[in-house]
Amino acid sequence: MLREYLVNNLNTTQTTFYNWIKTRDTFQRADILKQADKIGIKERTLSDILNRFINLRLIVKESHGERTVINPNNSRIGHVE
Repeated sequence: MLREYLVNNLNTTQTTFYNWIKTRDTFQRADILKQADKIGIKERTLSDILNRFINLRLIVKESHGERTVINPNNSRIGHVE
């Protein structure tokens, strides 16, 4: 319920990126940077968006440049233990 509230309160740009991200298990920063370039988002703005997603626990930074999506029941989709 809280997660839905957080996702529903993202701005339009953040929602666009989140919708793209949640179609993947893991993604590289370079992949989402290509998406940002397509819609005219600067790299600094992208960094702010990714940091917000990390703070909201929508994604996890696994390693330098690699992020993993957290599914609604708080488990990592692309993470193998």
